[in-house]
Amino acid sequence: MQIRGYHLVQPGESLTTIANTYGVPVEQLIKINRMENRPPVIGQQLIVPIASDLRQLEYKPVTAYTVDRPILVNGEDINTGLYPVLNFKPENAQYPYVYVPIAEFRRVGATVRWNDQQQLLTVESNYQELQSEVQQLQAENERLKELITINQPIVSRGNSSGNIANWGIAALQGDWVYFSNISQGYKLYKMRLDGTGKQLLASDRSLYINVVGDWIYYINQSDQAKMYKVRTDGTQKTRIDDQHSATVISVVGDWIYYVTQSEQYKLFKIKTDGTGKTQLGNDALVEEMYATEDWIFYTLQNQNLKIFKIKPDGTQRIQVTEYGARQLIIEGDWLYFVNQTMPGIWRVKWDGTDPTSFEAEYSNPNSLNVDNNMIYYGYSDLYKTPTDSPEQIKLTPVYGYGGLINIVGDWLYFRINYNGEKLYRMRVDGTAGEFVY
Repeated sequence: MQIRGYHLVQPGESLTTIANTYGVPVEQLIKINRMENRPPVIGQQLIVPIASDLRQLEYKPVTAYTVDRPILVNGEDINTGLYPVLNFKPENAQYPYVYVPIAEFRRVGATVRWNDQQQLLTVESNYQELQSEVQQLQAENERLKELITINQPIVSRGNSSGNIANWGIAALQGDWVYFSNISQGYKLYKMRLDGTGKQLLASDRSLYINVVGDWIYYINQSDQAKMYKVRTDGTQKTRIDDQHSATVISVVGDWIYYVTQSEQYKLFKIKTDGTGKTQLGNDALVEEMYATEDWIFYTLQNQNLKIFKIKPDGTQRIQVTEYGARQLIIEGDWLYFVNQTMPGIWRVKWDGTDPTSFEAEYSNPNSLNVDNNMIYYGYSDLYKTPTDSPEQIKLTPVYGYGGLINIVGDWLYFRINYNGEKLYRMRVDGTAGEFVY
């Protein structure tokens, strides 16, 4: 509490006359000087508190009324209806001037203490500590977002284009891998990233696996290449369309984009619930295809496998390249492919500009995939090369390598021809090779 000064008790003075002289309550004078049940003594020095200041004097008489509106602190209404609105205006304040008891600071995590001996009120909070913790959590949240971006496809897409270009035999969602079990007739399985929890989901010969939400979409080669879906727990297996068979599918959100051999290999789309079937453009003999949110990229057999693109609504058909392409992969702002006109691994921008060729051990690899600024390819052996370097890195030799490189997290999944077809995986650095099943 602020102090006006000191008063020396004179003959004939009482606490009442002294209090009236300074305009302070008698009770306050008694309390601050610890004079309970004791009259003042002549010559005694008394502490006199401040009763008011000039700002208060300007507003006398002071009136008040209770608050009838919410008082939100950190989103919580702390108004009990008892807080006064005064006609006294603090500096830089705006009407109404609501005075909240300091004790209410406890409602927002502060500690309020009154030191009776020192006549001192303190309010303490861990605001700085909490701010530091919030900053740490925000940084961790950003790090996790980056990991999600690196380790799995965009949420609304069912699989990466690199995997779809290699029959889509594996797809990642969360910490589960959904895969085509090659050694078991390409049946649909799932397992955890660490290889545990293997479970059969469907006995169909399943290719071009896409996973969106809690549904898996695939081409069922056990049923005339019809499009199917099944829950991620293996229930509710459903044929999506009875009419069309498909050679490739790519799922984006609620739409399945596909090429159907039933209609001269033309490009179609259909809702994941089987409705809204629509032909996109008039091109026939579509070979490879992958859909993004903005464009569908595809190659045409009758155009020497040149790359084209079209909007998801079937408009704006545009030719992207003059040369043929195989193993078409969309990664970031680039299209990667094996060039059929000038053999080698190439890339161009989405609009066909900035063509670039990469040095590679094989000019015509049987499998190509791209992920996290690294190109993976193979013919009889597996190699990788950075997208910004000519370095060729040979991975651990695998006897019977058979192509179909799929990338799931930091694992490469591919086919092995050794005592029959099998699914094999190894780390992207070439270590920890093992048969999946």
